[in-house]
Amino acid sequence: MAGGACQRLEGPPLIRPATPADAAVVADIHHHGWTDSYRGLLPDAHLDALDADACLARWTSAVVDGTPLEVLVAELDGRVVGVVTAGPSTDPDATAAGEIWDLWVAAEARSSGVG
Repeated sequence: MAGGACQRLEGPPLIRPATPADAAVVADIHHHGWTDSYRGLLPDAHLDALDADACLARWTSAVVDGTPLEVLVAELDGRVVGVVTAGPSTDPDATAAGEIWDLWVAAEARSSGVG
């Protein structure tokens, strides 16, 4: 996606389980998702204080340990451009066994159909 321009997908992205090698790009997508998406909605000081290293540690643990999360990534042209996690439902009254906990898409792939 040259120049950061978003293009509509012509086919589905490759969805696969995340590996430890994906942790850094997943953390980057998550960190920038927060700082980009919530700018103007949350105080800048809060967003500017978000720790990218802590985000990397969280995602490294999630990808390596996996439990209770299932971490999947979306690839376009061999590059990870999205991440989704699912785990047990946090609602004690839910009839579903699980729920999506995170869904983040890299800026250059937003509105492309990856999410």
